Amino acid sequence: MPWQSAEYDSDTFWNVGQPSRLTIPAGVTKVRIVGNIEWQTSPTSQLVEVRKNGNSVLGGGSFIVRGDSGYSNQMRNLASAVLPVSAGDWFELAVYVSTAGELRGLERTWLAIEVVETADAADPPADISGYKAGQPAANEVIARVPVARRTRLKIDLAGSHASAEAAATASADFDIRVDGVSSATMRFAAAATSGTFIAASETVLEPGQVLSLVAPSTPDATLAGIGFTLAGTLVL
Repeated sequence: MPWQSAEYDSDTFWNVGQPSRLTIPAGVTKVRIVGNIEWQTSPTSQLVEVRKNGNSVLGGGSFIVRGDSGYSNQMRNLASAVLPVSAGDWFELAVYVSTAGELRGLERTWLAIEVVETADAADPPADISGYKAGQPAANEVIARVPVARRTRLKIDLAGSHASAEAAATASADFDIRVDGVSSATMRFAAAATSGTFIAASETVLEPGQVLSLVAPSTPDATLAGIGFTLAGTLVL
């Protein structure tokens, strides 16, 4: 165990999680904290609570006991509500006693994190892909996709990718439309085989709407073999 038995001075807190606080890794969005303590002796009053980043937190879980006597090797267990978290948040189990008492550092004193939700689960992917062989004609609709589920496209279609087999001679803009209305731009710069995306705001596509990509009105002399993936996420 990372912690050891300890004596507690009156009116003080002792943090079970130190020096091994539990830290939230990247990609975790919701957790539940559970913990257990075991007393070697019986302090007359005690408070135990889960703390987030050094502070009490709503839903953190706590209990208080007063006037305990006549028992030894007592155990207390607690659990938090489901708590929203970000990478780098940390948790500890804080124990308060009004008189000296000994907390055992054995297998019955512990703190744990249960992962309830991850970023992928909170924002599942719903990507839209397509490919145009050869060179597109003027104003050619190179993709037409009826949307089946509510899907969000982020500002500047963050996470999206486009690639061409033959580079553009000049800058070429493809119009991304929702039900025929311009929503974003897929752009291939001169001499580029990788595209970029431009969108001033995020777009939520509703089931039944049609997303289309329309080639420039003046075809580029060399741009050809265009593949793309628009990075979308399901709106739950």
